[in-house]
Amino acid sequence: MDETGITFIVAMLITTIIGILGFNWRRRGRKMQAARLDADWILFENAVDKKNYELMKTVGLELAYNVHLKKKQLETMSATVDSLIDRHPSFEKLRLAILNKKLHYERQPGW
Repeated sequence: MDETGITFIVAMLITTIIGILGFNWRRRGRKMQAARLDADWILFENAVDKKNYELMKTVGLELAYNVHLKKKQLETMSATVDSLIDRHPSFEKLRLAILNKKLHYERQPGW
């Protein structure tokens, strides 16, 4: 086997290892998101009840990026943020994250 063949095999091996590591890292992250969803949701609801706006923004963003968030929870978050956006413009980033998540849920298959 010449140098080109060895280089090709080494490159494929490195690419495969990186792919496997990336897949496992992503899967672990999704498992952690699933485990944290209920606790984060309770934390968000408590922040809304106590009008803790900083906590609402922080936890709300984590929830908006959580792949396991349910549509009903997203609608509740959207209604809450929409009611606050006029008085608190700092919720704009969270509002946009929620909007993107809504668009993701409503997209047509195949797009």
